[in-house]
Amino acid sequence: MALVSGPAQAEPAAPMAPLLGYFGLTPKDLQKLGDAPVVVEVEVSDRKRQAAFAGLIRIQDADGNFFLGSGPLDAAPLDSALSLPPTFLAPEQYGRFSNPARVGDLAALTLADDDYAVLAECKPADCRFKLDASGIREAGALDWKAEGARERFLDWFRPSLVAEVSHYRKAGLSGLITYADKPAPYPVAQGIVQLGQEARPVLDLYPALAQALDAIPGTGSEPRAASLDTVIWSVSDFGYRPTLSVDRMILYEGSGAVMALMNLYSNHYLAGRLQLGGIILDGQLPGVSGDFFWVLDQLLFDDSLSGFKRSLLGRGLKSDLSDRLKRIRKNGETPLAPQ
Repeated sequence: MALVSGPAQAEPAAPMAPLLGYFGLTPKDLQKLGDAPVVVEVEVSDRKRQAAFAGLIRIQDADGNFFLGSGPLDAAPLDSALSLPPTFLAPEQYGRFSNPARVGDLAALTLADDDYAVLAECKPADCRFKLDASGIREAGALDWKAEGARERFLDWFRPSLVAEVSHYRKAGLSGLITYADKPAPYPVAQGIVQLGQEARPVLDLYPALAQALDAIPGTGSEPRAASLDTVIWSVSDFGYRPTLSVDRMILYEGSGAVMALMNLYSNHYLAGRLQLGGIILDGQLPGVSGDFFWVLDQLLFDDSLSGFKRSLLGRGLKSDLSDRLKRIRKNGETPLAPQ
């Protein structure tokens, strides 16, 4: 079922055994897989700063709606399937940036009370809300005890996100900000490049997607046009506090369907995130029958984690991916409501 007009075909079906090899799985691991997903932790180069989890689940019909339309949000009435969040997410708030991006795209965005508490304490190289140097100066200049301080910050913050999206669309990775919340400034582009390199064994199976992620959006340099290529924002409960994320979302439908969410900004925890997922068709895995949906979630944290915190977070992320795979399969079995 095509969700966007004029869908483009992704790459022709290709053997997916290298995908399983990267995940550390074999076809035998899937032969007796019932309704439950299989989820594994993938090896990373730095366990103190990174985590990667992969999972697969059997699906009944590869033509189902596995990528878009995970359900409406009470906080943001949505008028079509294309306005619904991707199935990779279960956000508390969600929206898409128009092209060109406008401040009105973020009209529904709100921040938690705890966000304003940490912003009131924000200092250069010492801030628990991820901003660039100019953003930290803006937060530090506000009188947070004065009436209307929160609204004044949002009046600055929403346009700053719009500017970041606009710069990215014009210049690609070089247009993204450098986080200045830690003693060592960290360019957002650096995290994206690192995660893309580590996911290269997977991206090599999807050349059009790989080139699209590297390219400046809308330049036409990709070998094949995506079915959907847009920038979204969402707020999800990721850890100790809700986290705002801005992501580029790229979807290829057709044979070898695949989607990517590449993080362009997060206000907490992350120095980078790359989520990939797609469909494995019957016959693409030797010795295994049936269709599958797979997801790879790579995370680069903004600081080193102790062994205990890393273990605790890992268990939570693994459980979360299992739940997401179940939700994705259920979504694929649910017809879209008439528009």
